Amino acid sequence: MKNKSLYLFIFSFFISAKIAAVEVNVGFLKYSLEGNTATVVGYDEAELPSHLVIPEKIYYNNLEFTVTEIGKRAFMDCQILESIELPSSVKKIQGSSYTDRGGSFSNCSNLKSVCLRGIEYIRDYAFRKCVNLRYVDFGNQLKSIGRGAFSYCSSLTYLVFPATLSEIFYSPNFDNDDHSFNECSLIQSVIFIGNKTITTGLSNIKIYHPGDFVTWNVSIFSYSGSSPLLDYSNNLPSGFHPISYNSDILKKTVGTYSSDIPFTFANNDMSFDVEIPFTYTINPATLKAKVDNVSREYGDNNPQFSSTYTGFVNNEDASVLTSHGTYSTTATAKSDVGNYTIKQTGATAQNYVFEYEDGTLTVNKAPLTMTANDKTITYGSEIPILDANYEGLKNNETKPKWVSEPTITTTATADSNVGNYPIEIGNGEATNYKLTTNNGKLTINKAELIIKADSKNKLYCELNPELTCSYTGFVKKETEAVLSVEPQLSTKATTNSTVGLYPIEVSGAEATNYSISYQNAELTIKKRELSVTAQNYTRAYGEENPSFELSYTGFVNNEDENVLISKPKATTEATPTTDVGVYDITIANGVAENYDFIYTNGKLTIEKAHQTLTWEQDLSEVNQYDQIELTAIASSGLEVTYTVEGNQICSITKIGKKQYLDCTGEGETVIVAIQEGNKNYWQSTKVYKPIVIKSSSGINSVMFDIDDDTKIFDISGNQINKLQKGVNILKMSNGKTKKVFVK
Repeated sequence: MKNKSLYLFIFSFFISAKIAAVEVNVGFLKYSLEGNTATVVGYDEAELPSHLVIPEKIYYNNLEFTVTEIGKRAFMDCQILESIELPSSVKKIQGSSYTDRGGSFSNCSNLKSVCLRGIEYIRDYAFRKCVNLRYVDFGNQLKSIGRGAFSYCSSLTYLVFPATLSEIFYSPNFDNDDHSFNECSLIQSVIFIGNKTITTGLSNIKIYHPGDFVTWNVSIFSYSGSSPLLDYSNNLPSGFHPISYNSDILKKTVGTYSSDIPFTFANNDMSFDVEIPFTYTINPATLKAKVDNVSREYGDNNPQFSSTYTGFVNNEDASVLTSHGTYSTTATAKSDVGNYTIKQTGATAQNYVFEYEDGTLTVNKAPLTMTANDKTITYGSEIPILDANYEGLKNNETKPKWVSEPTITTTATADSNVGNYPIEIGNGEATNYKLTTNNGKLTINKAELIIKADSKNKLYCELNPELTCSYTGFVKKETEAVLSVEPQLSTKATTNSTVGLYPIEVSGAEATNYSISYQNAELTIKKRELSVTAQNYTRAYGEENPSFELSYTGFVNNEDENVLISKPKATTEATPTTDVGVYDITIANGVAENYDFIYTNGKLTIEKAHQTLTWEQDLSEVNQYDQIELTAIASSGLEVTYTVEGNQICSITKIGKKQYLDCTGEGETVIVAIQEGNKNYWQSTKVYKPIVIKSSSGINSVMFDIDDDTKIFDISGNQINKLQKGVNILKMSNGKTKKVFVK
């Protein structure tokens, strides 16, 4: 891609180089063509007009060329030209060397005016000795004027340089003839459209910069909503005057500004555009702010304050205000009725200042309804404190501030009877309220009187007692004497009514100032006491208890034990085997509708029993060494005691619960049996048994029926293989024992 671009560049350069070598005539001018541009290098004197307008473009061999320069000496010494107008495409007018001093238009002595439009460079000596040149339009792109370019142009009277100009050849080190405007003695003024100060080499001239063009007669304005109207004086040389200006760029709002205002100045020869600096101030317009008068009721919050504004301009209204500022007043919701000043401060609007006029806040009385509170008391009570409630109080007040406080009265007194009495509010005036009053009512209600029947008691089958009542609630030390109708008391109980509770009813009383309520009572019929007595009894130990009989005391109305629901029973804890002693006979379980039982217990005395001793045993004849079980029996079942009375030829042996008689000797003696008694039995009588013990020798063999006849057993039933020496006690087959003595 780079190679291709390079090729195109070389190709273009080759083409340009070929064309640049061409000098052609187009019309009455001669051109040197280079690339696609053309430089004017000469003219056809026979056809050249006196008023020459050089074209911007020319065409040659169907090619278009832009005219960009006026060549060196192109019109030098031309006496035909009176005016010349260059197109804006021409940027440069060529000059000449210092030695020959022949510029493009030098010595054109009949040339009077030049219009350069887009020229940027006027080279050395370009218009030297154009002695009749009076007017030059330097266009608006000129950058540089070369050495001696307009020297000896003695008809020039003024110069107008564009803002782009940065160089006019002038140096004290050079010959005066080299100065751009040497010997231009008629020039009186130089107008610089730009602000640059450039040495011209001219003396005794007036130099103008844009800030010098006019004098602003007015630079301070009041806001009007429109751009300020310019008022100025023209300071440019005679003949120059503004033909137009554009003030639309000026600000419309308040402030201090600096603006460059586009002007167009002209004289008979030319016109030029310039921006002239203008510093100006737009002061705010004055608005009169009249605070609107408002009113409200006492206790309300202040309303939204507002103002009426006058002095707006340009059909503006309050919508242009950026702030209405603040409103202040000393009045609050708690302020008393009256007039209060409303002040406004701090309102802002971009283009206005404010003059304030205070307003008035009128606080009017608020409506207030005062209603006497109804009161209710009970007959006999003191008249209560009379008060009222308020509807419409503000600021959490419980009562208003008074100019004169109203009175609250009633015709009722502490002695007034039951009824309704008016509560009236007298005249009063509130500081902050318009008062409306409503009367109330005092109601005296009946006092509560409670008549209570007195409870009564009586016994079964007794006359009813007198029925009475008591009173609770009388006031002012009044008694039942104030009753217009006395109460009635009654009960359904009679003399013969059974035990129970019977209502005593009270009713029928009347009293003017009392509301009567009743409380019934009860007549309690209580059971009579019925005494039940048990008799005392005695029996012996071991006997059955006797039948216990009861006796009654206290029956009324010819009643007897047959009216009992359940007859009481007499019992004792003693049984036939209970030890000797004294035991209570207790009475219980009696039930009667109309009687309460009072029991008197009896006593059961258990005495010792008599016992007998039975001893059927025959001991009249026994053998020595016999052992005989003794079999006396006591009727009590108690153990019998045996003793040997007299000759001690035998002894008593106790084995387990049995007792045996051991016959060791020979002869006669007496055995005594007795039961000695205990806590429940008396001692038995003694039984005497005589006993004769016969002598015995050898071994008495005894055969037993048990098991094997050949076996011998001792008394304990143990088999005996052989008898031992001495006494052996054997058990006989008949159940008896026998002592066998072995020597």
